[in-house]
Amino acid sequence: DGLIAEIKGLVRRHPESLD
Repeated sequence: DGLIAEIKGLVRRHPESLD
């Protein structure tokens, strides 16, 4: 889904944010 792809992109840009 596009939504999941967007979230994955955000995680890739800011992986520390999820931590």
